[in-house]
Amino acid sequence: MKEYKYWGSGNNEPPPELKTQKQLAELGLKPVDPVGFIETRKYTIKLYDPNNLESARPKRIASEAQKEALAKGRKKQKYDVWYRREGYLIEQFYQDCNCAIEWAREVLSNKDKYVVLSKLSFCNQFFGLTGFTCQDACLNF
Repeated sequence: MKEYKYWGSGNNEPPPELKTQKQLAELGLKPVDPVGFIETRKYTIKLYDPNNLESARPKRIASEAQKEALAKGRKKQKYDVWYRREGYLIEQFYQDCNCAIEWAREVLSNKDKYVVLSKLSFCNQFFGLTGFTCQDACLNF
């Protein structure tokens, strides 16, 4: 493997046909075996020849089944991230609603302890329900 100097440094620059890994990706190729490199202070830049199959090959194209599997996995991942952020709050909301329903049932079942002026307004206030559906729900506790 041949060592080159960084571009613009004067002597021993890599030929223009040699590409970096990022440049290969833009061309739709994947690296196999580098033909040269440029040593810098922080890292080593590997160079590939896109015209040589031993150095770079075309990327494989995913089948429809693979694309569907990837899409399904991404959807699940998005759901998992959402659930960690928001889903807990929704579960907490439903738990709070269940507590409110239990309290309302207790109030409506103990008529000697509590005075309920209107079942419909009671349901509207605590459950956000309207119309006769709410009235039926209150009567069927």
